[in-house]
Amino acid sequence: MEVIHCPEASWQGLSFAEIARQKQQEPLDLFIHALQKYDTDLRWVATGANDRLKPRLAMMQHPHILPGFTDAGAHVRNLGYYDGALSLLKQAVATKFLSPEAAICRVTGEPAGWFRLDTGVLKVGAKADIVLLDPNALNQPISPQVQISDPVLDGEPRMVKRGSDEIVQGVYINGVQVVCRGKVSDRLGREKLGSVLSPC
Repeated sequence: MEVIHCPEASWQGLSFAEIARQKQQEPLDLFIHALQKYDTDLRWVATGANDRLKPRLAMMQHPHILPGFTDAGAHVRNLGYYDGALSLLKQAVATKFLSPEAAICRVTGEPAGWFRLDTGVLKVGAKADIVLLDPNALNQPISPQVQISDPVLDGEPRMVKRGSDEIVQGVYINGVQVVCRGKVSDRLGREKLGSVLSPC
């Protein structure tokens, strides 16, 4: 866990373990004390998932693992996750551990099949829920976390990772375009466009 913002400027860029060593304290004691003292003025980043490339790629290929799900977007104040499905696609393009077509299937048709949902594939009669991606944008690195003032949350601060706006060119729900090059349609959230997915 690396400190990125703190009133104690000398802490920035150091891990809590490094700071604790300097102060000859236990890391957990230092961390708890820092939270009590600095509260929301203390910010840090931590790896919350497998950052070892070889095991991570092996897991994303494993037929019994569904790699596309994350709770990206669920934690608005302190955690900024990147979309798991887009992350898998970017890693497939960067490392070539899967072909782009196989990677797309891993986050669409395979999970839909596992959950027995009549979706996740392009075929006549299937649900017309489609995401259009710019494959060239998949070569860009995942952005670092940034803090924004979110207008949806009345200007409250929110941690986010950007970059998907360039990748996702369009989103269609039941054949109706609801996102076009980053612009969200007024119809989204006001009209019933899709339906709750349930096993067939």
